[in-house]
Amino acid sequence: MTRRRRKSPRLYLQNETQYDSRQLRAVITRVLRVVRKVEPGFTWSTRWTVVWTRQHRSCSGVATLGGARARLRLLRTGVSLYELSSLVYHEAMHLAGYHHGQFSYDWPPHLWEDFQALWSGPVTFVPKQIQSKPKPSKQERRVDHLERLRKRLRAWETKKKRAVTFIQTLERKIRYYERLQERGE
Repeated sequence: MTRRRRKSPRLYLQNETQYDSRQLRAVITRVLRVVRKVEPGFTWSTRWTVVWTRQHRSCSGVATLGGARARLRLLRTGVSLYELSSLVYHEAMHLAGYHHGQFSYDWPPHLWEDFQALWSGPVTFVPKQIQSKPKPSKQERRVDHLERLRKRLRAWETKKKRAVTFIQTLERKIRYYERLQERGE
């Protein structure tokens, strides 16, 4: 008798920021390991969305109570490991079905020690800097525009050739059927 391999739960991460997705996933999975100690029935099959915060003061999050979706709003300037892991812990406890007041807002000291034992990554997370392209000069814009116009002209010339060929085909068919009609066939 063969054993069926149990499908491992999956963590879905949608990262809409410039933070490194691998680092975010590492923090979230390690926090969820610690949460499993508190709540053994907690499922890993959750969807985490990471977006920029509109506030400029602190990070925040929202999660469905006893659900499977959580949204983290992170600062553009960077976030500490403690702040990020506390936020993930807080939202994971909501996903596990806990209300405010049934758990502490920040890490309980013994769980924070467990998390630190699992963690070996950076202590501060900073978004990657994206290099912006230099603005093209007026001459470069004109050259690009001219290239686009030439490309459009070639496309329309191709359409014109196809139309002429199709018209010739239709005229040939019309002549054929007119000859047939004149012969009385």
